[in-house]
Amino acid sequence: QTAQQGNQKRKTEYHMIIVTFLTCSCKRDFVFSLQNYKYYSKCMYRHIVLFKIREDILPETKEEVMNTFRQDILALKSVIPCLKDVMVSFNINTAEQWDICLDSTFGHFEDIAVYSGHPAHVAAAGKLKPYLSGRACTDFEI
Repeated sequence: QTAQQGNQKRKTEYHMIIVTFLTCSCKRDFVFSLQNYKYYSKCMYRHIVLFKIREDILPETKEEVMNTFRQDILALKSVIPCLKDVMVSFNINTAEQWDICLDSTFGHFEDIAVYSGHPAHVAAAGKLKPYLSGRACTDFEI
């Protein structure tokens, strides 16, 4: 990164802070918005994975498997340092095909591969895999 690019990035960040200040209705909103901005401006990549549980899995088993997966994945945040944030949600729209959404945030694109290959992640994914009929994934810069 050149000095000129670095200066431009800082100008953009200052501009965002000023805009945030001007659009907030009170000091508390500004502080919250600024903290959110600082957090997400450091996190540069999102890794989103959708999972479909097989149709032949009993509802009780499906619920247990999904809850176990969520617990296992959420526990990774304290085990894998490059994992900045993670959320596991369950679909409530029965008209859609996917059952689970894993949404995670990383500081560097390479961190996704570190996370994916980490033994704790491999173990969590391995527990879910026998119950799956589908998986879709996307990684993108934010």
